[in-house]
Amino acid sequence: MDLERRLLDQAAPGCRALRADRCGHGLGWRHTAAAALRRQHQALFRRGLPGRYLDLERRHLEATAPGRLAAGDQARYRLILFGGYDGAYLGDTWAWNGSTWTQLNPAAAPSARDTDSLAYDAASQRSILFGGFNDDAGRLGDTWAWNGSTWTQLNPATSPGVVSTAWQAAYDRASRQLVVFGGDPGLGTYSNDTWTWDGSTWIQQSPANSPAPRAYGSMTYDRALHRVVLFAGVTIGSFPRTTWEWDGSTWRRR
Repeated sequence: MDLERRLLDQAAPGCRALRADRCGHGLGWRHTAAAALRRQHQALFRRGLPGRYLDLERRHLEATAPGRLAAGDQARYRLILFGGYDGAYLGDTWAWNGSTWTQLNPAAAPSARDTDSLAYDAASQRSILFGGFNDDAGRLGDTWAWNGSTWTQLNPATSPGVVSTAWQAAYDRASRQLVVFGGDPGLGTYSNDTWTWDGSTWIQQSPANSPAPRAYGSMTYDRALHRVVLFAGVTIGSFPRTTWEWDGSTWRRR
């Protein structure tokens, strides 16, 4: 059986523990194949061998259309899942502890949405959610943080705004910043903007080189290279399969 499918079947039983019509959520969770198959998921957050990564976040656009995103909360050894779409936009929060899914009831939460970016910020030990889409508000440009018990809306001095959704996002351990790239503005074009989150605000980067505009790609941090790696995605009329690395200041094609 395909390794990705084995890990997905093991790590994301949301299709069984939640409801079958919520299948296809993205998992913003990267670890080595060997560790993933050997250990329960709590151990996966603690370990992670260099040189390999596995990104289940929207590997296939058709399979992940419901737009549910999850982030590995390494401080609390949980996988946090928020929102999505199952015929209506969702605003629920769930946690996976290595054996079961539990619906959480935070005092505050973002509005219902899908196609947001959600990634764990190890520097602040919080999961950061940005943007997304729902029918009532259209494209969203708000920033939220999950601290393990509730969501808090943040008010950064600068922000990518509402220009895009379906960003690629990953935490850059080398620079201790969250990186988001690209997106789908919904205007018949795609973005190739790069933004970083420094813990208090968003900063637009001006790299010397950038990947082609895209959305729905896979992005993760490679511990062996000490770089964020971007692969594939969707753009106008094509599905790029190129691989790029972010070194903290610019993108380089592999």
